[in-house]
Amino acid sequence: MSKDDNNRRSQTQPPGQLEGLKKGLRVGKWILTEQLNRGGNGEVWAAADGKEKVAIKFLLKLRDVAYTRFKDEVKILSRVSGIGGTLPILDSDLPEAFDRRPWYAMPVAVPLVDASKGWATSAKVTAIAEAAETLADLHDQKIAHRDIKPGNLLIYEGRCHIADFGLVDYPEKADLTGPKEQLGPRWTMAPEVLRQGRQADPFPADVYALAKTMWILLVNEPKSFDGQYNPASDLSIRKDCGDLYITPLENLLVASTQRSPERRPTMRALAESLREWIRLSDSFPEHNPLQWAELQRRLFPITLPTRVIWEDLDEIVTVLNLLGETSNLNHLLFPDIGGLDLERATPSTREPGCIELTTDNIATIIRPSRLLFEAFGYDPEWNYFRLEAAELKPSGVYELDADALYEELTDIGGESYVDRSYWDQNEYHEHPLPEESRPVMRFFRGAFVIFQKTSLYNQLPETYDGRHNKMSADEFREYIRKGAEYARSQGLLRRRLE
Repeated sequence: MSKDDNNRRSQTQPPGQLEGLKKGLRVGKWILTEQLNRGGNGEVWAAADGKEKVAIKFLLKLRDVAYTRFKDEVKILSRVSGIGGTLPILDSDLPEAFDRRPWYAMPVAVPLVDASKGWATSAKVTAIAEAAETLADLHDQKIAHRDIKPGNLLIYEGRCHIADFGLVDYPEKADLTGPKEQLGPRWTMAPEVLRQGRQADPFPADVYALAKTMWILLVNEPKSFDGQYNPASDLSIRKDCGDLYITPLENLLVASTQRSPERRPTMRALAESLREWIRLSDSFPEHNPLQWAELQRRLFPITLPTRVIWEDLDEIVTVLNLLGETSNLNHLLFPDIGGLDLERATPSTREPGCIELTTDNIATIIRPSRLLFEAFGYDPEWNYFRLEAAELKPSGVYELDADALYEELTDIGGESYVDRSYWDQNEYHEHPLPEESRPVMRFFRGAFVIFQKTSLYNQLPETYDGRHNKMSADEFREYIRKGAEYARSQGLLRRRLE
């Protein structure tokens, strides 16, 4: 026999306990191409037969308990093959004796952690919702996974699938878990599993583990937090989820990581709630009113007053920044005509006693006298803020009529402003504008109002004529009250939030 024949023979013989898995080894009709993953009991390799590519999981620890669990995994995967989100078994070898290494083959899938890099929050939550739906179907059949973690979620054919059923539990399964044996990964393990082990109810434990997995995925952390999720802590997902309406998602994390298993939602309820959040987050007309109402609850957590007045400049800036921190939440109407979304407010370093309102990257400078919040007890969309500006002297750049409300200027730094046209020309006295230059508006007086972006008032073109500036605070409040009453009588008021 030639040296080449010996080499081929060594590459095609079954892998025994003394032979390591390696590239080029033949297993059944498959040839191993590369190692994909390795765990405590198994090793996963990519393999091919010339036509098809698969992922093959091998049992490493050739012991009776480990092998029984491996066969249980193959058994249950075969049983649930019709459930969406479970990968089908394409081939397997479960020998009677340990004369060769047991294995099974499944389609090649991409780990969710890798696939989701760069995904938007809603896409990640969609993957978790798909996993929750799969687990809910399994729970309906009294099958618990008991090993939910980011590494066991895979993307295959555009959908999230659940892998590694090595710790699966089902009614007729033999009890193979030792009294002190740890079930599942530490960072997604429910507290009752840590305390009680195999005696803990595995179904609410799966809910807990999936919630922790979702948090890991959303914030791109390798490990989860201890205990119950706290949205007020620095572990909040808000900083990682952009301008989305996150509150329902945070409520789900709170509920699903309750210490008491019986207080957690079922997996089916979790899946349905995740789908509802995805639908809601995609519908701006639906979630914008909820965000507006939530902002009011954040400002007034105990009871909603009918009127609040702030006169301290720092307090006014704080409230305005709360309004501006969520994109597309509000719309600010100017004293004369038109409006833009308020993005943020800052004390002016240019003009003491003034603040700067940033709208569409344009700074509007005013000297605030007071900020009011007005509420009516109807749909929260009618509640609004009114910002009143005290007298501010013109800069002197232009000759203005006495009834002029504002001026548009170019701020080039230093002590004075210059004509707005220099900004449009991008030069001043034949020199490029300084890098810190910016366009600004200075309002000499007047009232601004801030409404919910999708409010009925904001949707009416005729309200953009600055009418709020022609009325006192009390007159405008009465005007809005009458408008709300009329809308209510016509069935236009929708009680969006009870």
